[in-house]
Amino acid sequence: MREKMGAAIEDGARPQMLVIRGGSCTGKTRTAYEALTATVPDDFDLLFPADAGGLLAALEAGAVGSRTVLWLNEAQEYLDGPSGETVAAALLRRLDAEGPLIVIATLWPDHHQTLTRRSSQGADDQHGNARELLVQAHYTNVPKTFAEQLDAVREAARHDASLAEALETGGADLTQVLAAGPDLVDHYEQPAGEYGVYGRALISAAMDAYRLGVANPLPLGFLEEAAPGYLTDTERADAAPDWFIGALAYARSLIKDTARPLQDVSRPTGMGAQPGVVRLTDFLQQHGRRTRITQCPPATFWEAAMAHMRDPSDLVLLAQAAEMRSRYDHSAQLYSAAVDVGDTRALLELAWLREVAGDREGAERFLEQAVDAGHTSALLDSAWLREVAGDREGAERLLERALEAGESFALPDLTRMREEAGDRERADWFARQAVEAGYTYTLVQLARLRGEPLETYECYGLDTDGSPTESWEWPEPCDGKLPDVLPSDSDKE
Repeated sequence: MREKMGAAIEDGARPQMLVIRGGSCTGKTRTAYEALTATVPDDFDLLFPADAGGLLAALEAGAVGSRTVLWLNEAQEYLDGPSGETVAAALLRRLDAEGPLIVIATLWPDHHQTLTRRSSQGADDQHGNARELLVQAHYTNVPKTFAEQLDAVREAARHDASLAEALETGGADLTQVLAAGPDLVDHYEQPAGEYGVYGRALISAAMDAYRLGVANPLPLGFLEEAAPGYLTDTERADAAPDWFIGALAYARSLIKDTARPLQDVSRPTGMGAQPGVVRLTDFLQQHGRRTRITQCPPATFWEAAMAHMRDPSDLVLLAQAAEMRSRYDHSAQLYSAAVDVGDTRALLELAWLREVAGDREGAERFLEQAVDAGHTSALLDSAWLREVAGDREGAERLLERALEAGESFALPDLTRMREEAGDRERADWFARQAVEAGYTYTLVQLARLRGEPLETYECYGLDTDGSPTESWEWPEPCDGKLPDVLPSDSDKE
């Protein structure tokens, strides 16, 4: 564009029409503006007619003189319609007159096709003058995405926060995000119309779902049941019977012909959208992470998630989020829902919640279920619960079961418990097994329990494959206590 404008402003240049062609929010106007400010001298006039009538009046009055930039944003608004052909004829006459003169026109591809398509034989030629005008124009095509220039985009984004955010939230569709993003936020934060506040509630629930870890599309039933918690008592009381239909329509409004807050989700295979689900646009997901970071979702949010979400990973992440916010009942119910759909590791989390609540028996029941489901590490937790309760024999039996199941982490505890029971021979055997498994601190544990100098215990390094290297001894006796200064690198730290 700079090259074309530079040629068009030279003394003696003929009038030129420069068309920037591209889809909605792809940066057509911005491209023209940047090229113009970099190229065209300040002594050029700028004429921006409000409509086709204003443009026609200026042309007929001779007001479009030399050294002028005539700007026709969305050129179809001037060249289509009842006066379009008259305007096009007047522009053709002006382009045959004195220059330099630049006519800048931005145009969507489909509008360009309409204005340049020849009428069928025998039919009136509706756009003959417009077609002749656009045929002689010089074109700059603006791409829909920057997919083939992402390396350059990333480099530029290092110095441009807005571009960096657009890259993060919009992928390769950068200009669409930059253009529609502020309007999406305004649509959300300044709800208008009868259903605006209800649409805002749906978007808020979607924001909370994604910022707390949900990765999958959101069921419409979830949004409908979560929404009441985001409304005031008055807003709930005033809701019409069809409030959800209106709210969904508001939340799916097309903003700047580019993006919808809640978008359809394509089928994994085949054509069309998945029924009954939507996804929050990336830009509003990012906005929600920033603006709602201190907000705890209402009870209706958690209850709706339990009722409608079916992906185990989504349920576990929401359960963790509820637990972090001290919503323990909701957390337990979400973990239970995850178990119901196949994530048996959630049984370990349920056991932990029961233990925090002081229900040791309930915790052990969940841990036993986890063992039955193949999570033998739960035996270690069960052993700890038994030991805390004073049942050392039961704890040891569970630790031995864990060891038989391949849980080598039981070895340090078995070493300690056998030592405390006075069974040195068995304690030493477990200690050797622990060291070979990589738990070298077991030797220090034994030294402390026996009150013996650490120099009598060989300490091992480990190779990259986890096997012990050659042994070495502490450089000085320390009477059962760790030295104030540990060995240096030269002493095989």
